[in-house]
Amino acid sequence: MPTDKKPAKKPAEKHLRKTSALGTLTGKQAGFVKAKLGGASDAAAARAAGYRESIARKPAIITKSPKVERAFRQLLEVAGITDELLALVIRDGLDATIVHARTRWAKREVLIDFRERREMVELVLKVKGYLVEKHEVRGLTLEQLLEGTHEDEQKG
Repeated sequence: MPTDKKPAKKPAEKHLRKTSALGTLTGKQAGFVKAKLGGASDAAAARAAGYRESIARKPAIITKSPKVERAFRQLLEVAGITDELLALVIRDGLDATIVHARTRWAKREVLIDFRERREMVELVLKVKGYLVEKHEVRGLTLEQLLEGTHEDEQKG
């Protein structure tokens, strides 16, 4: 029996109609944001939006764009996800526990969820700017340049 019902919109899509967040974005940027709201990974969203493969492999180029960051902030605000709410969720994560199955001595056992707590600590440190991604620098060090030792390595 066919129905004329339209497929239900995903919760994130309804917030798109309530904001002008996509108005300032290019077509590809808007496509990226829509794909991310649909649940795609960064790379998949970049491909779906029509970005070249070289960009899709480094989606931070898109996500770090001020316009894209602003669009995500506006969407979060319209969805009611405030800084205060995020702080409360992170705080809950810092106290995370797991209820373990019945043991010989107790009906249930509450254990510390170290994985969740570690992830929340890492998130807090990143948000506060205390933890930055590790960057590996290849090539000559400042010491080698100043001492001229790089010339010896090139000759030998």
